[in-house]
Amino acid sequence: MTESAAEENALWKDVLLTSCEETSTDTLTTIDDDDDGSVRKKALDLARACYMFTAVLMRPTGVQYHVNLAQNILSATLHNEVLKNELYAHLVKLTSGSMPYALQVYIVVLLFKKITNRR
Repeated sequence: MTESAAEENALWKDVLLTSCEETSTDTLTTIDDDDDGSVRKKALDLARACYMFTAVLMRPTGVQYHVNLAQNILSATLHNEVLKNELYAHLVKLTSGSMPYALQVYIVVLLFKKITNRR
């Protein structure tokens, strides 16, 4: 693509390629929610947790925080296909280059694959 065409292309405005926001207002995937909206609420909580996992600098004193956060993210998505898809969409978004600590997100993918392969 040329530089002039990049500004006009809708792909550059896609939600997966834009920078992350701490407070997500909508989910990245389409969620056909039940009556009480619990899946949509869980997906938004998942978005906040993924953002916090990558946005907070990992220091030796904060390792346990990151481990607990990763475990909470994985346990929330293990038994729900909709939330798994939402997690993958967030991992794509967070590793698109807009986050300074995106390498931490790769850890979640590796842990998730290990846990799902054990079943």
